[in-house]
Amino acid sequence: MRAHAARAAWAAVGLAAVVAAWQALHDLARLPDRVLPAPATILASAAARSSSLACAAWTTAAEGMAGMAAGIAVGMLLAFAASLWPRAARIAAPILVVSQTIPLIAVAPLMVIWMGFSITSKIVVVAVFTAFPVALALLRGINLTPGALTDPLAVAGASRAWIMIHARLPWAHAHLFSGIRIAATYAFASAATAEFMGAKRGLGVFLLSAQASFRTDLVFAGAGTLVVMTLLLYGLVGAAEALTYRRRLPSPRGKATEGEDLAPGPIALENIAKTYDSSRGAIRALRGATLAVSAGRIAAVVGPSGCGKSTLIRIVAGLEAPDSASEARVKGRSCGALMPQSDSLAPWLCVRDNVAIPLVLAGTSKEDARNAAQAALEDLGLGGFASHRPEELSGGMRARIAFARTMLTPARAILLDEPFGALDALTRATACDWLAGVLHENPRTTVIVTHDILEAVQLADEVHVMSERPGRVTRSIPIDLPRPRGAETRRLKRFHDLCARVEDALTTPDGRTTNEGTPCH
Repeated sequence: MRAHAARAAWAAVGLAAVVAAWQALHDLARLPDRVLPAPATILASAAARSSSLACAAWTTAAEGMAGMAAGIAVGMLLAFAASLWPRAARIAAPILVVSQTIPLIAVAPLMVIWMGFSITSKIVVVAVFTAFPVALALLRGINLTPGALTDPLAVAGASRAWIMIHARLPWAHAHLFSGIRIAATYAFASAATAEFMGAKRGLGVFLLSAQASFRTDLVFAGAGTLVVMTLLLYGLVGAAEALTYRRRLPSPRGKATEGEDLAPGPIALENIAKTYDSSRGAIRALRGATLAVSAGRIAAVVGPSGCGKSTLIRIVAGLEAPDSASEARVKGRSCGALMPQSDSLAPWLCVRDNVAIPLVLAGTSKEDARNAAQAALEDLGLGGFASHRPEELSGGMRARIAFARTMLTPARAILLDEPFGALDALTRATACDWLAGVLHENPRTTVIVTHDILEAVQLADEVHVMSERPGRVTRSIPIDLPRPRGAETRRLKRFHDLCARVEDALTTPDGRTTNEGTPCH
């Protein structure tokens, strides 16, 4: 708020300087009022005609505000429809673009012909020219919502509508209001221009009357009134943006299901194939991939970059479908919890509410969800940061918070896609030790995708090695290290033997291991 006030103050100072320079120029050059009236003359003329000017301003303000409100509503509906139904976007986009190429001076007469001199025609004109920036800005914001934010919600069972309201729309909030700001600059000017074509009152009529009588001072008074009205509307839009910025935990979705069976469940993929289309043809990400994880076991998936590890875990999560021709079988992907490799925390919520999201999504009351989230944060030693925003925390802290949220999700299986990929080596090792302890104390069926061999061996009961693209599992190596596993585990000779086996499986074409004792670096 202080920054906004400072910017407004500087803007006022700049405007005052311009007016003072204008007055000085008029006095020194002795310009006639018909050419350039002095600011003092304009103010005096506006005061003398204040009654008619106020009536005209009120009419234009009503037309502009109503038209802008209609334009915002239409623009938002178009953006929602385009995001939910891409085919609708392809149909609507050309119409929106064409609507903006038609000059206002051509649209206004048509509205007058069709609707007469009533206020309705002016409202429609304003709506036509304010809907486009709102639709375009909101659609861009919705499309820029990161999958790391929406994917865990979808895997946890959130509907498309819930995700739209509670994730995509808050993320697109700034984009939406950038479009509304542009619309605000169009609203009153469009209404006044429409009044030029036919109206009984309004600032457009006031300006035409002043022009006909060669009253330059009144033209400036009417134009200045339009500018002041637009600045006030712009300020109102800024206030509305601040007031509507979502900072609250969503309300529970339905009621919590009592006694729901959330015992760890098995995961099984058989003969999975996945092909993506690209500008250079089809790309086969997976071919004949098979993965089996018993209930309550931890599996790590390792492989070279681009081999399809993330595609595999997205198929397990239900975010991707295997090729229909692959004769695939997928089991155990319902009721899961996903932690993607990118930062998945909602920036508009505090840490505690971020952790509580999966519980309210499952129907838990806000109070109970926040209490459970606070307890989870206390267990992580992060209770003092519950009211902080995610951007105020380090990468390691955000990763632990994201994992705490994943563990609180009512789920039979946990899917971790490069959970610590963005951390430095020291923080990564510390986080890995912490995760190993959490998984030991709270056993769940878990699949961990990683490119770090040491991390895979420390965390997993079995490491599955994938080949180059198109990826498939070429080797499954059981890990027989004692639990719990921490920093001391990485000093065991057996740990390094197992790392060497995984490394050999990664570096030999057929996945066979040849080295049983070389330490892994």
